[in-house]
Amino acid sequence: MLVLAFPKRIRVARAIHVALEEHFPLPETDVDSIVGYARSTPELRLQTKDMGGGRIAEMDRGAVELCILSLVSPGIQAIPSVAQAIAMWRRSNDHLAEHIAKYPKRLKGFAALPLQDPQAAAQELTRCVKERRVGQWILTDQRSGFGGVL
Repeated sequence: MLVLAFPKRIRVARAIHVALEEHFPLPETDVDSIVGYARSTPELRLQTKDMGGGRIAEMDRGAVELCILSLVSPGIQAIPSVAQAIAMWRRSNDHLAEHIAKYPKRLKGFAALPLQDPQAAAQELTRCVKERRVGQWILTDQRSGFGGVL
């Protein structure tokens, strides 16, 4: 039998609205070439690219207090060239960290990691945590058809 003892007063944190895994593309990405985005409205494509005041205004309008950002799919895992994947993850994570730094109480994010090279992925995760203050990461395995968040 499990017995739990609680203090007489239990402090409950207030609930907040969080937008989980909101996507962003790199500025140089042609979002019209991304599956699903090509069929979206021009307004949605512009909103997806905005990681600043426009996104914060939309969050305020929807009473969202925190937004967790991630690189738009298919992301880095779909890049067959290890060298290209490594170059893209560094740009992606730096871009993400720069925007989080501008709105640290409103934006957080998932680091993108080049799992084509596990050693490079481990080094990038360490860099993201220690230097860029991005402590979460996301795994989207585009090669096997399985996607997930770790």
